[in-house]
Amino acid sequence: MPSSKHSKLDDVRLESLSERLSKIERTTCPFEGDPRVAASHWVTPKLVAEIAFTEWTESGKLRHPRFLGLRPDKRARDVTREEPSPLPDDIGASG
Repeated sequence: MPSSKHSKLDDVRLESLSERLSKIERTTCPFEGDPRVAASHWVTPKLVAEIAFTEWTESGKLRHPRFLGLRPDKRARDVTREEPSPLPDDIGASG
């Protein structure tokens, strides 16, 4: 029998998230400029999600994004795109 990463907890989280998103649904993009994405589903930016990903693509999209959960401790207006920090010069130096 094939194993599945899907669980009952996933169903509960998905249903809860869907319910919360339906309450802030809107018909237009809430950001400047129209990204012209086919079959878009827009919401008013009120919830903050933590997303793990491999990297940003050259076109500014996330590569291999994974939803980790909502962040009730952060406000949507305070979220900015994080940039990688340079490694310190002494990384890898033996001491």
